[in-house]
Amino acid sequence: MAIGLLNCPNHNVWHVAERLSCGMLEEVDELARLTQIVNALGPSIVRVTHSMPDLDPEIAGLVIHDELRELRPTSAGLLLAVGVCPAGEPWLRLLERAEAGGFGCVAVKTYGIGERQIAEAAGSGSIPVLLLADEVSWEQLIALLSSAISYSRPAGQGDGGNSLGDLFTLANAVASAIGGATAIADPARRMLAYSTVDGQLIDDTRRQSILDLQVPTDPQIVAEYQAVHSAPGVIEVAGRGTDLPRLATSIRAGGELLGSMWVIDPGEQERELACRRLVEASNIAALHLLRVRTEREGLHRRRSDLLTALLAQADVPHDVMKRLALPATTNARIAALALAEIPPETEPTAAVHQVLDLVTLHCQGELGFSAATAIDDVVYVLLPAPPGRARSLQQRLLAGVAAHVRRSYGYRLRIGAGGEVADLKDAARSREQADRVIQLMGLPSRQSTRTTTTDADIVFAEDVRPQIALLHLAERCPVADRAMDETINTMAEYDRSNNSQYLPTLSSYLQAHGDIAGMARALHVHANTCRYRLSRMKELFDVDLTDADARLVMALQLRLRDLVA
Repeated sequence: MAIGLLNCPNHNVWHVAERLSCGMLEEVDELARLTQIVNALGPSIVRVTHSMPDLDPEIAGLVIHDELRELRPTSAGLLLAVGVCPAGEPWLRLLERAEAGGFGCVAVKTYGIGERQIAEAAGSGSIPVLLLADEVSWEQLIALLSSAISYSRPAGQGDGGNSLGDLFTLANAVASAIGGATAIADPARRMLAYSTVDGQLIDDTRRQSILDLQVPTDPQIVAEYQAVHSAPGVIEVAGRGTDLPRLATSIRAGGELLGSMWVIDPGEQERELACRRLVEASNIAALHLLRVRTEREGLHRRRSDLLTALLAQADVPHDVMKRLALPATTNARIAALALAEIPPETEPTAAVHQVLDLVTLHCQGELGFSAATAIDDVVYVLLPAPPGRARSLQQRLLAGVAAHVRRSYGYRLRIGAGGEVADLKDAARSREQADRVIQLMGLPSRQSTRTTTTDADIVFAEDVRPQIALLHLAERCPVADRAMDETINTMAEYDRSNNSQYLPTLSSYLQAHGDIAGMARALHVHANTCRYRLSRMKELFDVDLTDADARLVMALQLRLRDLVA
């Protein structure tokens, strides 16, 4: 098995099954805790019943229940109730025997029975019950659980300790055991790990994949990965050109695809053994990927909660930069991503969370860091701003997110980036600016400030500072009150009733700072027409364009009128 490749031969699934069906557990000084095992595997493989006692028992290893054999008392064993339906009298008897025998836990498949019904059947017993995914085979469950127990022990204990190491350790172990260079990729064909065993043959595709940390997007290679992802076992991939032939298998936990493992084909004589070992190794890779994903999801959730508190100006820890894994001297900005267009059948809340997932993915890939959250119908992301080309990097990242969202889901985004702040406790100010930018982008004016693509409009706050200030003014200043602009209202009503153009003429005059030739060009009329309208404006509306204060107030009223329309 895969752990056998890591010098842990007693973790071979069938060897484990033979030993544990007899209740044989090795003796170790320190044991794994049940919660560690559950966290390592994640909710897609195992979950705890709501009725589980408030216990965290130590687990030494697995014992397979056999109805035709006596259940021997075993301290700290995890009993696998193979073939037992978790309801009825046989189930209750098994729980009683397991509790009396000193077992730490009983694990069972639900076989379609609801969790509440299983909990009620278990009653008030004091032994924890774990529910295993029905779609995962017992063989794979044995491998995953055995590996999780071994991995969860303190380093140096038992036969496993921390022997799983990381994916690079696993790749090297597989390459040594099979005799071919090994690589592990995620479902998006990103390179997660690769072997570094001296003397093994490699080819240009492997070399390029390692350099780019991404498998080339050649259509033939993409098709090969799709075939591996959908195949139930190992497939042989023929060599093309200078590429060497390979053996490959998907890495799965139940029905969920976690990635794939590729090995240079060691040759026909070794192929059968290599295929077996490759399948076995995929179980260990599945465990590791599940553990990494669980840790990463927990980290993202903690960062999301911290970012939400920052944006709401709630109390945050004094070491907020450290908790977000940012250098203390790093400036940052908040970007807001709002849905501009989505297909009519799409549920908006689901769309927002899809955007959030992709933002997190891109930030992790581009920056090695991610802190994003969804508030109402907007996704907010914290973008570090290191000195130098910060804005160009942020622009590229946001454009990449928009393109991915458009390609994957058909959504078009409106993206506003707030100003940089030196202290994250001022993040709320950057968020407010990002919101203002989004608000401005909903207006038809100021198109020149946008970076417009087929996927999104992207605007940075520093490019629209005057417009942001006017929005503030429109909400807070009495000059924006409709009751205060009687002249403007009267002029607008007169234009509607008489099909005249006095209000556009006044607006052009103020924007051109009194330049008659300039306003005539803007209005597409003769300069004398402009002069005539200005003189009539004085007669009809008592407008004094020689008064600087009057000009300032009317200019503000006209601009704010457009903003709040």
